[in-house]
Amino acid sequence: MTSMVPGIAISGIKLSAEMTQITVMSPRDGGQLLRLMAEHRINVQFLSAGLLNEGMIGSYCIPATEHKKAVAIIMPHEALNRRLRWIHAVGAVTVFPHRSRLHLIGLILQEVGRAGLPLYSLATSLSTITFTTAFARIEDVVSTLCRHVALPDNHAPFHPEFRIDGRERA
Repeated sequence: MTSMVPGIAISGIKLSAEMTQITVMSPRDGGQLLRLMAEHRINVQFLSAGLLNEGMIGSYCIPATEHKKAVAIIMPHEALNRRLRWIHAVGAVTVFPHRSRLHLIGLILQEVGRAGLPLYSLATSLSTITFTTAFARIEDVVSTLCRHVALPDNHAPFHPEFRIDGRERA
């Protein structure tokens, strides 16, 4: 049963913990960045990438707690570092569309833009629409979306309640 709030029925919204987004500005750099992250065991929590003949371009998000480590491993690669764009304090908003309503993507883009909220990257799958925004504004994004969507009555909390490493969310 869905709530009585008018709007597009969705199955839920989830918010990520704070992350750092690294945007690859050159196609040949996506593979190198991912290799460095893997070699140093830095988890890429969100990836929005496209493939070209020359390689991958896109946005890669890592936990904010790994930011200093990532900078330290990338700095020695001067050419790569010059072609990266770092965005600190981003958060991912994942929307679970109910019955795959395609116009929900348009609504998200329109309303987030209309509210003057930043949208840094976007990725979709059959079951989710995920985009990154400023972490400090993530609650504003949810408020904006909730004016246009209907969540189920039994919706789970927006924020993660626990982390894989066992530390509870503050």
